[in-house]
Amino acid sequence: MSTGHLELRSLEKSFDGRGVVCEVSLDVPGGEFFSLLGPSGCGKTTTLRMIAGFERPDSGTITIDDDDVGDWPPEKRPVATVFQNYALFPHLDVAENVGFGLRFTKTDSTERRRLVADVLDRVRLTGFESRRVHRLSGGEQQRVALARALVLRPRVLLLDEPLGALDAQLRKQLQVELAEIQRDVGLTFVYVTHDQEEAWTMSDRIGLMFGGSLRAVGRPRDLYDSPTSLSAARFLGTANVFTGQANGSWMDVGTWRVPLPSAVRSGEVTVMVRPERIRVVDGQGAGSGRVTVAQFAGVSQLVTLDVGGMHVRISVPNDGRNDFLRPGEVVNFDVEPAHVVVLTDD
Repeated sequence: MSTGHLELRSLEKSFDGRGVVCEVSLDVPGGEFFSLLGPSGCGKTTTLRMIAGFERPDSGTITIDDDDVGDWPPEKRPVATVFQNYALFPHLDVAENVGFGLRFTKTDSTERRRLVADVLDRVRLTGFESRRVHRLSGGEQQRVALARALVLRPRVLLLDEPLGALDAQLRKQLQVELAEIQRDVGLTFVYVTHDQEEAWTMSDRIGLMFGGSLRAVGRPRDLYDSPTSLSAARFLGTANVFTGQANGSWMDVGTWRVPLPSAVRSGEVTVMVRPERIRVVDGQGAGSGRVTVAQFAGVSQLVTLDVGGMHVRISVPNDGRNDFLRPGEVVNFDVEPAHVVVLTDD
């Protein structure tokens, strides 16, 4: 049985002499939810379009289950694509929209009805078969578009920011539902997004793209807790980034003596510390700073401290045990050496 194992090898694409995708190599096992994450213009959508066959690579290979599909036309590739613009047919009802692609296969009408009913059940739209798409909410239209792709039984499903047009609350709800559907159907999903929360919420692994290159691949928590590059640290969440001279087991950031991991001894070093890893302590701490900005963020309070002329951001949990800090207050704080991450140059 086909598994949906996707491999990209040294994929490259240029437009008007400008490299958009540069030497991208990627291995996505069958059944994985994989996200390509990066800022606008980083090459992630172009990579997806090359997998789908809408763009031809200048060089490199694309294989699915060991089939080299690089020269196959889009309609012959074992993939289906869901776009941000769902492109549903307004003159057709939900069932007709979902089953539209099956008209061009050798599937008979009885089997088509069965497949449509099955996929509508999977996306929780049973009972919507005869409804016109203009009567659906944005989230329901997104599910119809997903069902239309799933009913074709692709080996790989490609999704190009399909939740981007939805409001924030609905987007959060559908992130959970989409991950559940992926686990249910067991297909390989390749999802393109610039939204970190989407990628973290749904993905088994994430590929981080900048400037046309794939800079890092890993599990969401690993990429967040232990980024290897400065660009990754700054793009993923909120980060304190400091550059200075290592002096054995510490480095100075303003008046804060930051503890360093044991592998660092001397020389200039750039480190990252997540605000939530820095804890407020009673009495004397490793660092002390005056609050300049205090922002309420619901589950936490994001606080900026002036530490000897340097800005340090800390996140104070809203757990009922911490008093909210106010500008002008002096705060003592500390961090474990294990939570100080040494970064490499980009």
